[in-house]
Amino acid sequence: DRSGSGGSSHNPQGVSNASSRKTRIKCRQIVCVRAAPPSISRKKDRCELLSMDLDDDVVACFVAESDPDMEGMTNPWMTALSREEVACAGNEGVLGDECMQSFALREAIIDFLLDNSSDKFFEEELRKGLYNYLAMPDCDTSDISISVTDTLIACGKGHFLFHAYIHIPDPHSESYGHRLFLFSTRTGTIVKSLYLENNREGTHLFASRPFKRRSDANTGAILCTNILICGPTEAVLFISVEVRRDGSTDLLHKSMIENEEFAPWSKMQAALTSTHAVFSTDPVQGPLLHIQGIDPFSSVTGSFHSIELGGRACALRNLFIIRDQYAVVIIRYRSNDEEEDFDGHWFGINEATHEIIIYHIPTQNEIHRSPISSECVSVDCIGDTLAMNVSNLGFVITGENARDVAGMALDEDNAETMNSPSGKTPKTKKKRLASLASGRKKDGFARGMSLRG
Repeated sequence: DRSGSGGSSHNPQGVSNASSRKTRIKCRQIVCVRAAPPSISRKKDRCELLSMDLDDDVVACFVAESDPDMEGMTNPWMTALSREEVACAGNEGVLGDECMQSFALREAIIDFLLDNSSDKFFEEELRKGLYNYLAMPDCDTSDISISVTDTLIACGKGHFLFHAYIHIPDPHSESYGHRLFLFSTRTGTIVKSLYLENNREGTHLFASRPFKRRSDANTGAILCTNILICGPTEAVLFISVEVRRDGSTDLLHKSMIENEEFAPWSKMQAALTSTHAVFSTDPVQGPLLHIQGIDPFSSVTGSFHSIELGGRACALRNLFIIRDQYAVVIIRYRSNDEEEDFDGHWFGINEATHEIIIYHIPTQNEIHRSPISSECVSVDCIGDTLAMNVSNLGFVITGENARDVAGMALDEDNAETMNSPSGKTPKTKKKRLASLASGRKKDGFARGMSLRG
C-alpha cells in the first residue's frame, strides 16, 4: 500500500504532496494465491507449504499433505502456476482451480521406477526391488516409504529438481536409496534421475540461478544450473542440470570434495553462481568460508580457497551473493561479558554484535567490513534487487528494478491527484483482468523483479 496525506497538514516547509509521498512508499501485496492442490479439502485435510521456487515461466510450490492413515507421514505434492496467471491475478488476488497444475510426487516417482525406458544401472536395483515387492501377494504401493526433502530448485523451462529417499520393504532383501529427480511441469513426469549414496542422510541442496551456456557455434544455448549437495558426514557434490532448446535434459556429475577435508557434522550454508560456489563450515576453531571455482565446460574443478571469518567467538548468520561477483556474510559475535552458568544458560549485560563482510569472489579479497544491526540479519539479493527484513516491522526492497516500480507508482499517483479537483486521490473501481493474458507484454513481475522463493 502507498501512504500519504492528501491535505497540507504537517507540511510546514511547503513540500508538495507528491514529494512527501515519495519518502513514504511502501511495498504492497499484489496477490495471495492458495498453493495447495484443489483436491485437498480446505476444512478436513491439513497441508503445509514447505518451499517454492520460480523460473521465467512457472511458479512451483512443494506442499506436504498429512496422511490420515499413518501418523507422522505426509504425501508430497507439487503445484505449478503460470507466472503470467499470477501477475494477472493482482487486481483481485484470485485464481481459479483450473489455473493450477497439481502433481503427486509419490506416484510420479513410482511411475518413473516402473518405466522400462529408464535403464540406468543405479535405478535397476530399486526397479527390481519394486517389481519383486509388487509380485508378492497382498502387496501394493501403500507400504512403500518415500520421503521428499523440502527443497525445490528451479532449473528453467518448467523443470524443477528435488531429492527423495525411497524404501521398498521386502522380507528377504530391502531396497532403498537416495535419488535426485528432475520433474517437468510441461509433461507432468520425472524426466531424469541421479543416484546418490545410500547412506546420505540429512541432504541439503543449494543452487545457482539458471544461466545460459553456449558449447559451440553449431548448437544453441543450453540452460544450466549449478547444484551443491551436502550432508553431515558425506562428501560435498557438485552437479549441473542442463536443459536444451529441444527440451532434452541431463544431470551431470561435476566434482566431489571428500568430507574429511571439513569438520564432521558441520552445518553448511552455500550460495552459487555460474562460475563459483561459496559455502561455509563451522569447525571448532570458528566458521570458515570456502570459495570453489566451477568450470561450466569441464567436470574438473580446482582446489577451494578457505577464509577464517572471526574465530570461536563468532557464528555465521547469513550468506548471499550480489551480482555474481561479491559474497556477503553476516556474522554474530558474542560479547566478552557473556559467561555460561552452571545450568547452561547465558547471562551478561551486553548484547551480541553483528558484522557484515563483503568478499570479491574472483580474487577472494575482503573489500568491506562494518557493524550491522541485529534486526537486519535476513538479507537476500537476486540480480539488481536486494531485500532485507527489519525486525518485526516488515522488509525493505531496493535496487534499480524496485526504484522503477516505485517511480511508476508515483507517476500514477501524481496523475490521479492532478486530475482530481480537490487534490485528493479519487477512488476508482478496479477492473478485472482476464486470467489468460496471451499476447500481452511482460510486466515487471514477469521480467524478474520479484525475489527467488
